[in-house]
Amino acid sequence: MAETVGFLILNAVFEAGPIAGFTWSASTAAIVGNVAIATAAIGASYALSPDAPTSKASDGQIITRQALPTRRRYYGYVKIGGALVFSETKAGIRYQIYALNQGRLDHYLEHWLADVHVIVDGGGVVTESYSMGDNHFVTLAASLGTDDEAVVETVNAFFPDIWTVDHRLRGVAKVLLTTRQPGQEDFSKVYPGGQTPVHRSVVAASPVWDPRQPGQDRNTEAGWSFSENAVLNILDFHRDEDGMGLGSFDGIFFTDAAIAEDWIPAANICDELLSLKGGGTRMRYALGGGYDLPAPTKTTLSGMLAACDGWIYQRPDGAIGIKVGKVVAPTVTIGPDDILTYTGFRKGGAYTLTPVNKITGKYTERLLDFQEQDADPWLDQDSINRYGREELKDVQLQWVPFHPQARRLMKLAMCRARPEWSGTIVTRLSGIRAYSERYIHLVIPELMIDGTFEFTAPWSIDTASLTCTMSVASLPQEAFDFDPETEEGTPPAVPGSAGPDVIESPASVEADVEGSVIRLVWNPSGRDDTAAEAAYSVALADDWIAVDIGVSGLSATTPTLTAGTYDMRVRWVVGGLSSDWVIVDGIVVT
Repeated sequence: MAETVGFLILNAVFEAGPIAGFTWSASTAAIVGNVAIATAAIGASYALSPDAPTSKASDGQIITRQALPTRRRYYGYVKIGGALVFSETKAGIRYQIYALNQGRLDHYLEHWLADVHVIVDGGGVVTESYSMGDNHFVTLAASLGTDDEAVVETVNAFFPDIWTVDHRLRGVAKVLLTTRQPGQEDFSKVYPGGQTPVHRSVVAASPVWDPRQPGQDRNTEAGWSFSENAVLNILDFHRDEDGMGLGSFDGIFFTDAAIAEDWIPAANICDELLSLKGGGTRMRYALGGGYDLPAPTKTTLSGMLAACDGWIYQRPDGAIGIKVGKVVAPTVTIGPDDILTYTGFRKGGAYTLTPVNKITGKYTERLLDFQEQDADPWLDQDSINRYGREELKDVQLQWVPFHPQARRLMKLAMCRARPEWSGTIVTRLSGIRAYSERYIHLVIPELMIDGTFEFTAPWSIDTASLTCTMSVASLPQEAFDFDPETEEGTPPAVPGSAGPDVIESPASVEADVEGSVIRLVWNPSGRDDTAAEAAYSVALADDWIAVDIGVSGLSATTPTLTAGTYDMRVRWVVGGLSSDWVIVDGIVVT
C-alpha cells in the first residue's frame, strides 16, 4: 500500500480555496510541476501488492553459466554464488572468475567451496581443505568491487588475448578461484566427488548511505557503511542507479526535510532492539536479499517493504516519505462533519463467512544455509475449532532474516486479514487533510465506530464534486504489540539431537579487528546439536547487542563500529539450555 496522489489534481483542487487543517505553501506549489513529471515516471513502481512474489535469498547461491549472465545486487548478509564470467585451464591449473555483486561489497565473512567452509590464509591459499599434507591445490582472491580496481593480473598474464587489460570488471565484486590438477590417482582424494568445487561466499553486501552519520555524504559512496537496517537499504534502492535510479532527483524526492522527518525516524525504529524468547535481543526490522538487474522494481520494493511493514508515500512538499510498523497514533480525525456517505461497512473477524484463521509465510533462515524456510504459522485456534477448517493466507517474507521478525509480521497480517470494521467513506474536501497519513481516527456514531483505521487502497479526489473517497479498515495498536515468550513461536530446527544438561563453553575463542568490524571465531563444540549466540558491547558496559552467527556456526562479525574499545562474548545453546559465556574484552577498534 504505497499511494501517491496526483499533484496536478491537487494543484487544481487547491485553486478552489484553502482547506482547514492543511497548508499548501508557496514552496510546495513551486515544486508541483517537477513532481508531477517525475511521479508519472515512477508511479507504477508504487502500485504495490503486499503479496507480490519476490526472489528468494537462496536464488543468489546458484552459479550461472551464460554468455551474457544476469547481474545481481545484494543488501544485508547473504550467501551468494555469482556468475561464472571466466573459466580457462593452462598448465594443469583452472582459473575461474565469479562476478558476485553489482557494486561494492562491504566485506567477506566466509568462503565456501561446494559444501565446505574453507579457511583462507593471508596469501589466499585454502589451507585445511583440498590439500594433501603441505601441498595445497586451491587458492582464492576476492575483491570488494571498487570503481578503481585494475585487471585481474594473474588471468591477464596467462590469457592476454582472452582477458585483456580492459577486462577490469570495475564496480563488480568478484572472486578468482584457481584449482590445481593433482595426479590422476590423487584426484578424488583432493576433490571429493571427482570434480573441482564451485565457490560461494557469505558477505556483508552493499554499503549504504546512513544520513544519521555526520561523516557520511549522500554523494560519496566511499564513506558509506554496511547496514542490515531495512529503511536504509530501501532508501539506497530508491536512489541507486541499479535500483529505482532516483538519486538524480534528490532535490525533489529526498530533501533534507524528508530525510530528517521520515527516513531517519523510520531507520531508528528499525534499529530498536527487541527482547527474544529465552534471552537476548534482535533489531526490530532487518533485511537481506538481492535482485536481478535491471531491477524488477515492483516486486523487489514490495519484498523489501514487507520486511519492515513499510509504507511509501509522497509528502505534501513532493518528497518521498516512509513509515514503518510500530505505533498506531493518528493525528487526523475524520468524523461526521467530514463524511458525506459511507458504503460497504461490515464487521470482520468471526462475523465473516470465511474468516482467515491461519497465516503462513516463508522467510530466509541464516542458520540453515540462508535457505527459504516455513515460519511457524500464526493460528487462531479458536476460529479453527469453531469452523472446523483452516482458512489460509500466505505472506511473502523472503527478505526477512529472523524467525521472530517473521512472526511479528505474521501477527500483523492476521490482524489486517480480520479487521473489526472495513468499508469506504466519501468525505467533503476537508478530508484532504488526511493526505500523507497512514492512519486516521474515524468516528461514525450511528455504527458506534470510534477508533483507529488505516487506508487499504489508494484514495481519490473528485475535482468536480470536491470530494475524497477512501477505503479503510480498523487496525488497533494491539496488532503491533508482541510478547516473545508466548508469540515468538518455534523456528525451524537446526539439525541435531537432544543431549546432556551440561554444555561446555566454546573453546579457542579469539577476536580479530578487520577494519572497523570485529570478527570472533571459536572451535566446534564436539556436539551436533548446539548453536552459538554472540554479542558485543562497549567495553565495561552491560548493554550487549546480539550479532549474527556465520553459516559455519563458528564465527560472528559486528556491524561497522566507531573507534573505541569493545567486548565480545559467545556461548553454546541447546534448546532452553546454554553454556557459560566466553568473553573477550578490551578489543580496540581504531
